[in-house]
Amino acid sequence: MNLLRKLGSNQTEIEFTSPYHGRVKLLFSYNTPVALEYPDKTAHRTKTKYSKTTTRHINAWMFDKKEAEPVEQCYLSTLWFSEQMNAA
Repeated sequence: MNLLRKLGSNQTEIEFTSPYHGRVKLLFSYNTPVALEYPDKTAHRTKTKYSKTTTRHINAWMFDKKEAEPVEQCYLSTLWFSEQMNAA
């Protein structure tokens, strides 16, 4: 079961079960996945530089995830796309 949480204006968290990773949380700023957290608390954030607003969204969501590893945007987008294909 997917959980959708509106965190604020133009920011949403989706929590879903990945067959590979377990329960994953994925942060969207506007319509773009920009950060994620795995069940073991490992976190990643996009390397791509977006607007000041998106940067604020990421920083606020990751305030307790100081060790977040920067990853290419395609990693986050591909993860989300593949999960949607698995769910279909």
